[in-house]
Amino acid sequence: MAEWLHDKRAQILPKLFELVGASCLVKFKDVGEQRGVIESISEPVIGDDLEQSIKASEFKIRLESGDIATVVGSEVQLLNA
Repeated sequence: MAEWLHDKRAQILPKLFELVGASCLVKFKDVGEQRGVIESISEPVIGDDLEQSIKASEFKIRLESGDIATVVGSEVQLLNA
């Protein structure tokens, strides 16, 4: 089991970190959608596949306004990935 998790982690983590610098659209419940750029991954989560890992991970996004927001990946739509 531990070897399987290590292999999955080795496959998914590099792909998650390739998203740093990607343009995205963030969905906020109170203010709607805002464009930004992924600055970092504050809490990477390893799921069954890359898509599930993205949805569960937390990202720091620099919004066009200059603000930094930390959001879960399920609220992020990648624009140039």
